[in-house]
Amino acid sequence: MLNNNFAAYKYQENIMELFETLKQFKKLQDLLPNNHRIKYNICVLQLKGWLSSEIIIDPAVLYQDIQNLNKTPVDKRLIKRLLINYHIINSELLMSQRKYAEKDKSLKFIYDNYVFLNLSDQDILSLSQYFVEYGHSDWAQKFLFNYVKKVDTNEDILFYYLNMTIVSPTVTMDKFYHSIMLNAMTSNKKRFCNLFNTSGKDGGITFQLLENENLKKTFCESCLK
Repeated sequence: MLNNNFAAYKYQENIMELFETLKQFKKLQDLLPNNHRIKYNICVLQLKGWLSSEIIIDPAVLYQDIQNLNKTPVDKRLIKRLLINYHIINSELLMSQRKYAEKDKSLKFIYDNYVFLNLSDQDILSLSQYFVEYGHSDWAQKFLFNYVKKVDTNEDILFYYLNMTIVSPTVTMDKFYHSIMLNAMTSNKKRFCNLFNTSGKDGGITFQLLENENLKKTFCESCLK
C-alpha cells in the first residue's frame, strides 16, 4: 500500500510520466491482483491516458475494468464518476466515427447519472457546455435550472444560463425567472446590464425582447437607476 500511495503521489507531483506511472501500478497489480485501490487507480490513469491520447486504450476493455470495480469496496459514487468520464470521452470518439446512435446513448447515460455526483461549480459549467456542444441545449437548461434557483449560485453559472435562455419567451415567463435575473443582477450588476447593451463588444439582446414584461420590468428596475 505504501508503493500504491507513493506511485500516486509521484504522479500528482509530476515526478513520473503518465505511461510510466501506469506501468508501476500494473506491476503492483501483479503483486496484489485483488487490491481494489490499485484497480481504481489503473482505471483513472487509463482514462487520463485515453483523454490525452498518450496511451492507446481499448474502450471495451476499459469499460469492463470500470464495471468490475462494482464487485469491490470502491465507493459507488467514484465508480459512477469514472463511468461518466468514460462516456464523455467515448462520445467524442463515437462522434468522430459518425456513430451517432451510440454517441447519443453515451450522452443519455451522462444526463441520467450526473445527479449521483457531488459536482463542483466548474463541473456544472463544463457539463452544461458539453450538453450544448453536442446539440442538447434543452438538457443543459434543465440541468442548470437545478442550480440557478439557489441564492448562492456561482456567477458564471448564472450568466451562462441567462445567455442561453434570455431569448426564449417560454423560459423567461417562468415564475422563477425574475428571481434568477435579480440574483444575477445582485451578483454582478454591470455584467447583467451588459446583457441588454447591443452596442457592446459582445452584443446584447434586442429591445424588441423588452416587450416581454418580465424582462422589461427587471431591466427597468435594475439598469435604469
